[in-house]
Amino acid sequence: MSDRVVNRDSPLHLDLVTAHVEKHIGAVDIVLHEIVSQCAHLDILHVPPSKKRNYHVLVTCGMSDRPMKVPSGFAEYRYAELYLCLPCETPVSFEAYDIFPKPEQKSYWPVSLLKELGRFPHLFDTWLAPRHSLPNGDPPMPYAEGTQMCGAMLYWPILLPRDFYELPLSQDVTIHFCSVLPLYQDEMKFKVEHGGQALFERFLESGGNEIIDPLRPSVAPTR
Repeated sequence: MSDRVVNRDSPLHLDLVTAHVEKHIGAVDIVLHEIVSQCAHLDILHVPPSKKRNYHVLVTCGMSDRPMKVPSGFAEYRYAELYLCLPCETPVSFEAYDIFPKPEQKSYWPVSLLKELGRFPHLFDTWLAPRHSLPNGDPPMPYAEGTQMCGAMLYWPILLPRDFYELPLSQDVTIHFCSVLPLYQDEMKFKVEHGGQALFERFLESGGNEIIDPLRPSVAPTR
């Protein structure tokens, strides 16, 4: 596990990632900056709701500063960033998420989730890609009061344009932008037993997408 501390004013690809986000989603109005980071400087770009899109989009920037440790044959997935969406009524501002937000803030957990997932591959020398999932602890614990969601799965864009998924930087480097879908414990169990695609198909059939609803019904079958 790496304990390298990074002191940097901004991520390496901030301008390119911002341009990519603005091309496919909309104008970035807030950047939630980190001051001192572990392994990678991880900022969060915020795109507010618009007339065409009634939800917020939060995108990591900095996870792709370092390549992930991928298995042989998966070199194309070495670089990634993550994103999720929040309902339009969710407060997203420097007042709501100050530079040193408190994890116990109920509305902060989606930002905390992005940061934790963004650091995870670099801290533990592993990788994250679509259909990968990660529990919130062992045993999994809810992310915050007011929800029983306690894990997350990555996937391709659902509401956002599919072209947003890839940002080629060179012949050998492409950043993949994966959606983050928070899960309940029974959904994670279903995913382990039946696979990520089977879980996603149930999720999609129920009308699910990247917009986080902390009270949505579980899509796992009752037994």
